[in-house]
Amino acid sequence: MSTTTLWAQRAARLVTPMVPLPAGSTKTDGPTVDAEGTLYDALAAMLASDASEVVVVADGRNVGVVTRTSIFEVPEAEAKV
Repeated sequence: MSTTTLWAQRAARLVTPMVPLPAGSTKTDGPTVDAEGTLYDALAAMLASDASEVVVVADGRNVGVVTRTSIFEVPEAEAKV
C-alpha cells in the first residue's frame, strides 16, 4: 500500500493519534480542533499557529491532544495492511 493511500485512509480518523487529557483538564493554550475534524484539520491548525500540537475539543470540553509526531507515525498494524 502506498504512503499516499495510507495517508488518505487516516485523514478522517482524528482519534487515532489523539492522546486523551485527564478529566477536568483546563489545557487552553495553543490551537484547537473539533473532535469531528480530520488529521488534515489538525495539521493545518498546527502549521497556521506554528505549534507542535493541537487540543481536541468535543462538546466544548478539551478531550485530547494531537501532536505533529503522532500524525506522521504510522501504527505498525496499519503499515502492514
